[in-house]
Amino acid sequence: MIPSTSTALETSSLQLREAWAKEVYAVAEALRRNGRHRRLRDVTIVLPIDHSAIEAIELACVAISEGELSDSASELERFFDQIAADQLAADRFLASVRGVARRVGSLK
Repeated sequence: MIPSTSTALETSSLQLREAWAKEVYAVAEALRRNGRHRRLRDVTIVLPIDHSAIEAIELACVAISEGELSDSASELERFFDQIAADQLAADRFLASVRGVARRVGSLK
């Protein structure tokens, strides 16, 4: 039996969101450990999606400090919903998170 298109899309969307969450929380944790999370707003914005990446990382930093049941964690999930609804943003989001992480890491 061939899986329905909507089921395949839902699975793909869930996998994408899981990848985003894993990456965003990993970046946030690494930046918090190094004290670099305060430097997120100093990052040069290269693409408009970089604003979204910075916002997601900041929300993850707050969610880490407040706990997984916090308002920030819920807000991050809603934020992921917004990104997923925009196909262009969804396609570029993960690369942008990684780019922002590299640029924050290189700030002195």
